[in-house]
Amino acid sequence: MSTSPERLAPNVDVLRLAAHIANPVSAVDLRAVDAGALSRAGQLLEKQKVSFIPIAQKFGSALDGTPLADFVARDAARYRAQRDEFERIRLALAEERVSTMVFKSTGAVPSFHYLSSNLDILVQEGNARIGRRVLTDLGYVELLNVEEPRKFLFRRFTGDGSSFAFHLHEVVGWGVPFLDNLPVWEHARHATDDPDILIPGVSEGLLVTLAHWFYEDKALSLGNLFLTAHALRNMSEALAEPAAHARRRGWEDGFWSALVVFAAAWNRLFDEPGLSSEQREELERAPARYAGLRKRLLPLVSYGSNDVPALIPFGANKVAYYHKITRDIARPVGRKLVDVSDTLLWAVRWKLHIRSQPALLVTVSGIDGSGKSLQAERLRGTFDTCDVRVQQIWARGASSRGAGVLIRAGKRALGGGGSGATAPPKVSNEAQKFEERRQRLRNPVARWAFSVVFAADLVRPYVWQTRRAMLNGRVVICDRHICDALVDYALYTGTDPANPPLALKVLHTMIPRPNVAILLDVDADEALRRKPEEGSAEHLAAARRMLLDLAQARRMTVVGGNSNAEEIQRSVARTALDSFYARYGTLINWLLRSNPGQLNTREH
Repeated sequence: MSTSPERLAPNVDVLRLAAHIANPVSAVDLRAVDAGALSRAGQLLEKQKVSFIPIAQKFGSALDGTPLADFVARDAARYRAQRDEFERIRLALAEERVSTMVFKSTGAVPSFHYLSSNLDILVQEGNARIGRRVLTDLGYVELLNVEEPRKFLFRRFTGDGSSFAFHLHEVVGWGVPFLDNLPVWEHARHATDDPDILIPGVSEGLLVTLAHWFYEDKALSLGNLFLTAHALRNMSEALAEPAAHARRRGWEDGFWSALVVFAAAWNRLFDEPGLSSEQREELERAPARYAGLRKRLLPLVSYGSNDVPALIPFGANKVAYYHKITRDIARPVGRKLVDVSDTLLWAVRWKLHIRSQPALLVTVSGIDGSGKSLQAERLRGTFDTCDVRVQQIWARGASSRGAGVLIRAGKRALGGGGSGATAPPKVSNEAQKFEERRQRLRNPVARWAFSVVFAADLVRPYVWQTRRAMLNGRVVICDRHICDALVDYALYTGTDPANPPLALKVLHTMIPRPNVAILLDVDADEALRRKPEEGSAEHLAAARRMLLDLAQARRMTVVGGNSNAEEIQRSVARTALDSFYARYGTLINWLLRSNPGQLNTREH
C-alpha cells in the first residue's frame, strides 16, 4: 500500500467490536461481550448508519436478551416505514412514467438505502418537474432553503413532530455532478432482495459511494465502509473501468485515494486486506495518477479517531474538490468558472453559518382546550426540522406578574381588598374567574383601567419581542394573539370583541400583521373534556362564537380542532411552510448565489 499503517487510537476497541458485529464473515460470541460494550457498539452502528437487518440475519436468536435487540427492533421499524413511504411515491411516479433509482445503494442487503438523513432518489434528467408536482400532491412541502443544484428536498409531516424527508435528484453530485447520467441509467439493475426497486450497476454504485464519503462527508463511516466493501467484492471488471468514469468527471485522483483510505481502514479493523489481490495490484500501478493527493492528503488521514474508521482532512479535501471541478472534461470552461465561483460562495455561507431567511409571523388562536400550545410547539419543531430559525411566543393579557400587582392595587382602591372588606369568594376554575372579573368590571372606571393594564401587558410580547425577532429574520409563532386578547377582554367585561376599547385599538395598530393566522376550531364540550379545569363550557362556547366571527372578518385559516392532533399538525405545518416558501428569497442569499431561482430554474 502507498501509506503505512499508524497505531490505532485508544478508543478503537468499541469501533473494532462494532465493525466485527456488522461484518458478515466475522465471528463474534455475543455472550462473551460485556453488555455495556454491546450497547456502545450498537449506538456506534446506529450513528454511523449501519443496517441492523443483516446483523439480525447473522446472529438470529443469539441477539435475544442483548442490548442489540432494541437496536434491531428500532431499525426494522424505520426500514418498514421508509420502504412503505417510498413505495407510495414510487407508484405515484410510475403512473407518470417516471423511473426512480435508489442510487446510493450498492446492492448490499437491504438494497433499499433507508439510513440516510434524507431518502435520496434519482430520476432521469428532465423529470424533476413532474417529480416535484407528484410529491406536492402527496402532501410534501419543498424546502427551498436547503435546495441544491438539480436536487430538491421535500418533507411530509406525519404527526407527533415526525416527518419523512425525500431528496429528489436529477444528477448524482454534490454541488457539481460527479457521474454521467447515461451510464448510471444504462447499467441500472433491479435489486435481488427487493426486485421492485432500481439500483446502480456495481461500478456506478462504487463510484457513488466513494465520491459521497470522500468528497461530501470527508469521513469513512462504518456504513460506507461496508457499502464500499460490498461493491468491491462484486466487481466483475477491473478498477480501471470506474476510474475512467471518474477521470472524465475530474476526480480520478480522488477515486484512487479513496480506495487507499478504505483499504487502510479495513486492514486496521480486520487485520486483512479489503481489496482482492487483483485490485491491490491495480492500486499499486496507479500511484502517478494521484500523486498530488498522495502527498498532500493521505498522510493527514486519521484512522480510528472519534470512533470513525477514517477522517479526511478538510483543507486538503477542499483543494481536491476544486481540482475536480477544473478537471471535469464534461463541463465547458465557462461553466467551470461559474462552478468554482458558486461553490466558493456556498462554502463561505456554510462556514460563516449564514442563514438568511425572510421573516414570517404565524399566529395560532383558539379557545382554551383547542390545542394551541401543542400545535404551536409542533410547528416550532417543524421549522426547526427544516433548518429555519424560529421563535415561539406565548402571552395572555393581564397574566404577567406586573399586571397582577396593578390589578390587586386597583381592587384595593375600589374597595375590594381593604382590611375590613369581605373576602371575595375563592376562584377555583376559569369559568369562575371570568364571572368574578365580569362582576368587578361593571364599574366603568374599573373597566377603563383594566383595559389599559390588559393592553399594556401585551405590548412587550406582541410588539417588542415579535418585531425584534422579525427584524432579525426569524419565523415567529404566537401561541395566542390579538383575536384571543379581544375575546378574553370581551368575556371579562361582557362587551363586543369587534368594538374594543381605545387601549386595545391602539395595541392593534402597533402589532405586526400576521402572515398566517390560524384558528383551531373545536366544540366547547370537547375543549372542556380536554381541559376540565375550565369548569364550564358556557364561556368556551361564547368564546368560540366570537373567534369564528373574527376569523371570518379577518380571513383567518380555520382548522378543525375536533380532528386528531396529527391531522391538525399536517394541516398547520403545510399552511405555514407554504406561506414561508412562497416568499422565500433574500438579498444576502442572492449575493451568495443561494436563492432558489439561482440554484434551479423555476417553473411557473
